[in-house]
This record gives sequence, structure tokens and C-alpha cells, in this order.
Amino acid sequence: MAFSPDDRYMATASNDRTIRIWRTADGQLMRTMIGHTSGIKVIAFSPQGSYLASGARDGKIEIWDWRTGLEVKTLPGHDLSLTDLAWSPHGTKLASSGWDGMVRIWDVGTGSELQTFAHERWVRAVAWSPDGRFLLSGGDDLSLTVWQVDPG
Repeated sequence: MAFSPDDRYMATASNDRTIRIWRTADGQLMRTMIGHTSGIKVIAFSPQGSYLASGARDGKIEIWDWRTGLEVKTLPGHDLSLTDLAWSPHGTKLASSGWDGMVRIWDVGTGSELQTFAHERWVRAVAWSPDGRFLLSGGDDLSLTVWQVDPG
């Protein structure tokens, strides 16, 4: 489950390969989106609220214009199931983590993979620093790691 930045909408994902957008004020279902070929494990709204990223059991990542219900971009993702997605503070990059033990940084505009970091075991979660220069990842190996994303 994820909330839009203004908390007016909530998105839910399911193993039935659907994403549902709900209006929080009255609980009305606004849209159902279908596009993944396997169960959806994680979702995250962009900081500006324009896009929604979703990650599936097959490792694929989709970027959606959730207001229209259209897929904007597909990212190759990971070799195994996704465990978390996190947008950079400015919404230009997306971090993903998965059962493959990898943390990947994506350029959302081009769809290219910018950086990859490895844990010894699967990665549970990722989070950006407020300035977008660092990424924190937590692994099943009981480690927390801070990665420098922007050398600036």
C-alpha cells in the first residue's frame, strides 16, 4: 500500500497482477491498472505525485501515469522478486531492492541503470537521504549500509 504525497489517494497492489487506486476521502475505487505478468509486491508514488512505480515477483519494474492508468516505462528490474522501491527526493531516480541481493539505482527519464550495489543476502528495504546524495539499504544479512549515490 502507498499513499500519494497529498494523501488524497491510496494505491494497493496484489498478487492478481493489479494495482487499484482509491480516493481516501470516501474510499471510492478510482482506477484498476493491469500490466505486470506476475504478482505485484511493492508500489511507490513519486514525490511530486505524477507517477507510481510498481515492482513484481518476476523482478520487473513498471512506471505508471496513475491518473490515466497508462504504463510510461518498463525497467528490466532484478533477477528475482522486488522487495522495495524508493523515489529520490526530486523524483528523477528510483531505487529498487530485491531477493537477488542487489540494490539498483535507475534514471527514470531514460530507464537506464545508473548504479548497482550488492548485499550478501536479499535486501529488505531502501530509503534516500533528504538531499538525494545517499541511499540506505537494509539487508536480510542484518546489515544497514549507506551508499554514496551522488559523488558531488
